[in-house]
Amino acid sequence: MKTTLLLVEDEAALADSLTTEFELENMSVIWAKDGAEALTLFKNNEGKINVIILDWMLPKLDGFSVLRKIRQSSQVPIIMLTARDYIGDKVAGLTGGADDYITKPFEMEELVARVEVALRHNRQAVSPATIFQVDDLLVDTDNKRVQRGEVIMPLTQREYELLVELVAHQDEACSRDDLLAAVWGTDFDGQPMKQLHDRQEQQKLFIMNAAHELRTPIATIRSHAQLIERHGRAHPEIVLKSVNYITEESRQMQQLIEELLQLSRADRLTLDTHLLNLSETVQHLAEKLASAFSQTIEVHVTPNMSVESNESAIE
Repeated sequence: MKTTLLLVEDEAALADSLTTEFELENMSVIWAKDGAEALTLFKNNEGKINVIILDWMLPKLDGFSVLRKIRQSSQVPIIMLTARDYIGDKVAGLTGGADDYITKPFEMEELVARVEVALRHNRQAVSPATIFQVDDLLVDTDNKRVQRGEVIMPLTQREYELLVELVAHQDEACSRDDLLAAVWGTDFDGQPMKQLHDRQEQQKLFIMNAAHELRTPIATIRSHAQLIERHGRAHPEIVLKSVNYITEESRQMQQLIEELLQLSRADRLTLDTHLLNLSETVQHLAEKLASAFSQTIEVHVTPNMSVESNESAIE
């Protein structure tokens, strides 16, 4: 029976190289483009998925929240594959339930080896208990049933998730922030990151995000280069596709670097401006972004709106 791998990665080019690599390693790959889709695919394929490769910074629901939610009901091996290399993030990921943590860019051979190690450890592991009991309160996570004494307690989904989080850590102190991250996710309005007003913390967050945006195309370029190196002779059909990805990702990385340099000089930068057709710019951007979303994008814009501006800054 083939190993089934759930790949949670929002960068299509990187996901394509990883999918090709693991399929050549005789694995079946299920690809999720965002955190919400990852949870849906995991639920629909629970029992079939043998290992998960999980990015951290994802649309809709971040990887750490996905990790915590999956760990409420499953001990499937999870490898965090992310550009976030801050030691606090690594500790949070590992203590939050990840089996391994790899930062981008990475060596493909090492990633394949770590997946094999995670699978081997999982086969040797003993399944943990899925029933928690505190006094006369019984929480059965297999059947999602909460019972107190002889009474079945009707709970909302959020109430149930909060209760599971508390009973699963009944001998630990759970902070408000831990509970918010585990049950509501980082998009909740009370999430600590959104309450940061200190300039130093904001600068640190900006640097982390900028580093992530740079590491991701580097990881994509290297993964496709290694794919060619490892399998290009036996599978020449992958070479042209990978070269196209490398070209596009390097172009995007150059544009990002230029934008970061412009931003660093924003207080003293003079932009070249001209009369710009804003309607065409909006339409162009919508077409450019359409491939990144599973939903259809509809654009309703007044034609021939013009503004004196710099086109790249507007984009």
